[in-house]
Amino acid sequence: MSQHKPWWLAAAVIAFGGVWIYGAQALSQTSTYAKVGPGLFVTIVGAALVVLGVLLAWQIFRGESFEAQASEGADASQPVNQAGFWLGLLGIALPLVLMTLLGFVLTATASFVAIAAAFGERKVWRTALVGFCLAALAWTLFSRLGVTLGPFATLRLK
Repeated sequence: MSQHKPWWLAAAVIAFGGVWIYGAQALSQTSTYAKVGPGLFVTIVGAALVVLGVLLAWQIFRGESFEAQASEGADASQPVNQAGFWLGLLGIALPLVLMTLLGFVLTATASFVAIAAAFGERKVWRTALVGFCLAALAWTLFSRLGVTLGPFATLRLK
């Protein structure tokens, strides 16, 4: 059994769930049409994260080991792929910066390309085309359902 116990991980999952629950309070929990509001799903996800964080803390308390399993193909002796890590982080952060500037579809395409590159994809144009098609399809389907994801694409250069 390892001496190092990742209590911080359980605390982070619980805190992340708490942030989701707190954010859900600003959203409607119910709706007049469907009786289910957008805040309900966010609350459920937040509660699930809190429960999973508590279960993780219980596993840590019991002394569960958290080494990579053979079936995962992970080699803990290998260094972290820094380029992949930063590209993945960029893909996650891009919507925060680009959504109002470029719109949903172009921002989702850029995020898709960054995440694919983080996983080793090197054919940028093909990846961008696939990402654009998936984002355009998602935007179109959500728009037909009456859910606003913002403009399809904008380019505001002020």
